[in-house]
Amino acid sequence: MRLRVLLAIVCAGMGLFAALVLAAALWFAGGAPDRAPGGLVLWAGVLALAGAAALAYLLLHRRIARPVAELVVQAHSLANTGAGPVLAAPEGHALDDLPGSLGALSRELVAARRQIVQAMAAESARGETRQAWLEAVLLALGEGVIACNLNHEILLYNQAAQRILKQPGGLGLGRPLFGLISRAPVLHALERLEHHPPVGPGIAPGRVTLPLACAVVDGGALLDGRLTPIFEDGARMTGYVLNFADISRDLEEFARRDGLLRAATEELHAPLGKLRDDAETLAAEPDLAGEQRQHLARAIRDNSAELSAALERLDAERRALPGGRWPMAEVHSADLVAGIARHLAERAGIEVTMTGIPLWLYCDGQALMLAIEALVERLSEHSGVKAFDVEPVHAGHRISIDIAWAGEPVPDRVFDAWLADPIEDAPGCDSIGEALDLHGSQAHCRQSRPGRATLHVPVPAASEPAREPGHDELPPRPEFYDFDLLGRGGIPGGVPGEAQGEGLGAAPGALGARPLREIDFVVFDTETTGLKPSEGDEMIAIAGARVVNGRVLSGEIFERLIDPGRPIPKASIRFHGITEEMVRGQPSAREVLPQFQAFVGAAVLVAHNAAFDMKFLKLKEAAAGVAFDGPVLDTLLLSVLLHGDAPDHSLDAIAERLEIEIEGRHTALGDALATAAIFARQLGLLEARGIETLDQALSASGGMMEIRRRQAQF
Repeated sequence: MRLRVLLAIVCAGMGLFAALVLAAALWFAGGAPDRAPGGLVLWAGVLALAGAAALAYLLLHRRIARPVAELVVQAHSLANTGAGPVLAAPEGHALDDLPGSLGALSRELVAARRQIVQAMAAESARGETRQAWLEAVLLALGEGVIACNLNHEILLYNQAAQRILKQPGGLGLGRPLFGLISRAPVLHALERLEHHPPVGPGIAPGRVTLPLACAVVDGGALLDGRLTPIFEDGARMTGYVLNFADISRDLEEFARRDGLLRAATEELHAPLGKLRDDAETLAAEPDLAGEQRQHLARAIRDNSAELSAALERLDAERRALPGGRWPMAEVHSADLVAGIARHLAERAGIEVTMTGIPLWLYCDGQALMLAIEALVERLSEHSGVKAFDVEPVHAGHRISIDIAWAGEPVPDRVFDAWLADPIEDAPGCDSIGEALDLHGSQAHCRQSRPGRATLHVPVPAASEPAREPGHDELPPRPEFYDFDLLGRGGIPGGVPGEAQGEGLGAAPGALGARPLREIDFVVFDTETTGLKPSEGDEMIAIAGARVVNGRVLSGEIFERLIDPGRPIPKASIRFHGITEEMVRGQPSAREVLPQFQAFVGAAVLVAHNAAFDMKFLKLKEAAAGVAFDGPVLDTLLLSVLLHGDAPDHSLDAIAERLEIEIEGRHTALGDALATAAIFARQLGLLEARGIETLDQALSASGGMMEIRRRQAQF
């Protein structure tokens, strides 16, 4: 700055000096060069100008340049030290409010730095406290804890893990997990997470825990464990934590007590057999003397009563004895069957089709999966069949895993021999029969219909979750029909007598003449922000399930959340449980509907209260660049046709009439699967009424539509 000021003064001085020289030259040119006063005046002016310039430079240097230099030094010190000094205003400055403003800014900077230092110190202390708490908790835990990355390398463990595994040499940071415990159960749990992540309404990713049973690699212990995935940014799994306890002693004691009691009860069968023989002798020799006969009968009665009472008492005590319990967990049948299908397809080229509505089981998923895989492989070898259907079916308080195939049932003696066959990678179970015994399963094979057999494997059903307070039964979605669409042939079947050459009521001739069981159907459902599609309500979810040959292919489903681009009313959230946070960032209907159309393909659409769902699709067709212009069947209208005297044709009422359990009510996928199961049952009822082709079903639906339209006028 000093240099710039000096240059400015020099330039100004040179300009004034040039002006004086020019004035002097003109004066001399006027003929008075010998006038001494003129020269003196000229040099006096030059000296005055030089003095003024020097004075101006000194003032600028003292009042501006030097204070600015002092501020620069202070600022540099503040920027390159810790807390640093606060900027002070230089003495005698002419910088107006600049030093004061810089001083206030420096005070705020110093205060902020002190706060940061204090916060870092406090956070460091809290971190040390948390670390001390974590170390204390891990030390006090009776369960073993091991954290691993997805390469199954150990990142953390506690002393309980060392004690339970009894392999201090193999347990260490960075060491492989599978050098300590069996590989298959852990990979099975991770596979379930990979192929069917249990994330949905009310389930946070970081709160998912999968139980598992595994063994120490040297066979010295059986472990009851839990696997909890670790998610990064709430979405990407980066590792997992294993909690486990040694249950070997519990299981051994339980097996020993159970074996002793079982032997005791079996020993009672011999005397009971003798008593039975005496009773048969008594019945075979009616000529025995009266006294002998009475004595024999009394002895038989007394001994039988005593032995029966003892047998019942021992059996009751055996069941009531405390002891170890094999670890079971709630497992979704869709996860179980999907794993079976993948493994059998890869290993044996066997096609397993998942049918029916998925249900929740209470089982050892690993052991049950391996047992069913082994049974299906043996069924395939015995019958030569390579395609099986697997469907969970309610059977009282249990669920039967039904394995169906085209062929004859397996003889009991052959099936009983299979139960002794060994299976691998199922801790605690050496054979198929032992795996089934864990679940109290008495599997049996029967002929379901001519040319088709079914193996029934009953397993415990998961208990229904308790209903949360305030979550009372929700009313069904009101029946909805857009009668303007009806008049254009835009709803299933159209109206008898009206043209059906366009719109949803039209079925191509070849398709319309085909039997219903030979047509592929996609049963779908939507969840929406409200019940008024023409007034701005939008879809927030859509799901569909395929029905082929009268079977619900629960393995072929479509499910998407949709961002409606508008708020979701609380009254609607109460029905479907979908919040604005869940749909934020999801694709719009314009992006989802082309995907849904690709899933549907050439299949015929089916829905319950179809006009409601189809109205939402039709309103989005232009924006999405798609057209759903094929025929559509409505299970509500088919119910009116099949059970016209029934007062209620809601989804729940129809499901109850047809004895169908609904899982996941008021979700798009749950309702779509329930509607698919209803439609599969309705196909048989339609055939019984002589309605066998798509044209006949559409015509009948159109008649029911006309009836509903007329009823709506009253």
